[in-house]
Formats: sequence, structure tokens, C-alpha cells
Amino acid sequence: AKGKENGAFGQIAVALESQLGIMPVNIDFREAAALPKVALTSYKALVWYGGAPYVQKVHRVLILGGSGGCGTTGIQIAKALGASEVIATTSGANADYVKALGADIVINYHSSNWWEVVPDDTVDVIYDTVGQAGTGDRAMKKIRSGGYYVTIAGSLPSKSREDVHSNMFINSATNL
Repeated sequence: AKGKENGAFGQIAVALESQLGIMPVNIDFREAAALPKVALTSYKALVWYGGAPYVQKVHRVLILGGSGGCGTTGIQIAKALGASEVIATTSGANADYVKALGADIVINYHSSNWWEVVPDDTVDVIYDTVGQAGTGDRAMKKIRSGGYYVTIAGSLPSKSREDVHSNMFINSATNL
């Protein structure tokens, strides 16, 4: 069998130097092992499919699932790439956590539906890490003309808009 999909159970692995980095001292091996997958997935979602870096104008990014792996890295990457405002959905218990990561506004999904709270035509990017049914269709009403809808967990809208970029991929299995 060929390819990286076969796993890596050997004691020694071969990798390109460009795909390696020094493990930060403030995280453990499990975190270091998981971080590249979620961080690269969020990077790909926001840069390849979500219009980042955000330098030309004010950019509002809505991240659905802000306290999960891809959501937490998505918040930080969106901010680092120039998002002027990041809105994140999470539970009330995780609200302070996502704010500490850089979310400006938190929507508690236990008490509010994001599609009822976020006004129409006010968001530039929606990054969906949850995959709830109907998200793509709900997103189309919220995204400004020229904006982006990216999902890693759900479906594309059943009725897309010509003035909104809509993309879906499963995760970042792509070598950057």
C-alpha cells in the first residue's frame, strides 16, 4: 500500500524539513501531536478558502464551534491574519476561554441560535466546524457580498449565492 494514509507506527519517520517545527515548551506531547492537524485545517479554511489575510477592509469572521480544536485555532488564526472582529459560538461554560483566545463576541449556543442573533449581511466569513444541518443555507443570509462560507464538517448551501464563495473540505490532509 502507498501513501501517508497508512499511518506511522514505526520508531523512525521521514518528513520534509519544511513540515517540522520545534515543540513549544509550554505544551505537552499530546497537544503538540494534535495541534498541527487542527491548526493546518483552520489555516487552510481561512487562507485557501476564506479570503485571508484580511487587510483591505474591516472583516467580521464568525466561527461556529469556537471551543473545539479547529475553532480555537480558527479564532487565533483569524485574528493573526487581520480579522477586525471574531464572533464565536460555544457553550456558556467555554465563553471566557474563547474570549481569552481572541473572540470579541461569544454566542452561547445553549441559549441562542447564531442565525437568530447575527444580523443579515454583516459577516464576511463563516467558518463552520460543527456541521449542523442547514448551516450553509442559514449562512447565506448572514454573509456580505464577496464573503466566504467554509465548512469542514457540514454541507454546502442548497441554494448558493453567486456573490459568496462556498467551499467544503474534510480536514487538512494536504501538505502545505
